[in-house]
Amino acid sequence: MSPNPNNRNSAAFEIAELADLTIDQLVAKFEVVHQEKCRSRNRNFIVRRIAWRIQANEEGGLSERALLRAGPIADESLIRITPPKPKVGGDVVRTRMPPNWDPRIPPPGSFVERRWVPYQQR
Repeated sequence: MSPNPNNRNSAAFEIAELADLTIDQLVAKFEVVHQEKCRSRNRNFIVRRIAWRIQANEEGGLSERALLRAGPIADESLIRITPPKPKVGGDVVRTRMPPNWDPRIPPPGSFVERRWVPYQQR
């Protein structure tokens, strides 16, 4: 179904307009439609969420029976909370070299590189 150009307030027309928006404009539209901060920068995800909300607002959303059934499931899991990102590389552990360590030998975990034109070898 193509959007009716005469009815600029239709959900289909609003959803079709989403294709022309930039990511920043989509994020702003998401925040207006959902009344919450957008945590994603994934274009397809944002467009789908906005389109779903526009259609739900126009057509009435989920039925009362579906909301009652989904309520206990939603209580068991935190749907909207994204887990924190893990630290990259973990904590830094510093160790001292033994007093009799030969300074010509590189410490464990370091890379030894040899460069010559045009190659680099590790």
